[in-house]
Amino acid sequence: MRIEHVAFWTDDFDGVLARATDAGWSVVQSGDGGGVANFAYLDLGVGGTIVELTELNASTEAMNQRIQDAAAAWDGTDPVRSLF
Repeated sequence: MRIEHVAFWTDDFDGVLARATDAGWSVVQSGDGGGVANFAYLDLGVGGTIVELTELNASTEAMNQRIQDAAAAWDGTDPVRSLF
């Protein structure tokens, strides 16, 4: 078994990213989501697992709440739903 992708949201994006790169994790992709939130995908160097790091702010908190609400109300039908 291989974990392909794990995601973390943090309100200290720059600090966590600095600690991750200092620990030897390499950034394979990063951006600012069109000014919405900083994000980075990091390669751990262990079996291809990627860690997604995303800035936690008002916009990403709102998205996280929409995801939680959609999951709580989902009855198992209609597997593709819009979050927006």
